[in-house]
Amino acid sequence: MIKLRGGRFKSYGEKFIPPAIFAEQHLENLITNVRTFLARDFHAMSGMKYLIESFYRSIVQGTPVPIPYREILLTARIMDAIFDQLHARRSQVNFEFQVQHQPPAYHTAPLRPK
Repeated sequence: MIKLRGGRFKSYGEKFIPPAIFAEQHLENLITNVRTFLARDFHAMSGMKYLIESFYRSIVQGTPVPIPYREILLTARIMDAIFDQLHARRSQVNFEFQVQHQPPAYHTAPLRPK
């Protein structure tokens, strides 16, 4: 995370000191990210890794599961309801689009002789 300073430096210090402070902060972030990478603790996957390890531990050692079964079922029901609503909405929108964009119906009645 990069921290921004509130005040300004006097004279020409404003041109040189803030870039040096930013460079130091970027270097600290780089070192932290490299350590995280080498520890294989990737940010995007660390939560999933924790859950899988906790679930495995609950099977092997008999510890409580990381997410209670009730919450899993409740979340699954909520997600199913959301997907059902999206499917129904998509079907309705497709139907309305088809009705609005139908080609005009032509009558094929025989012509009357004059």
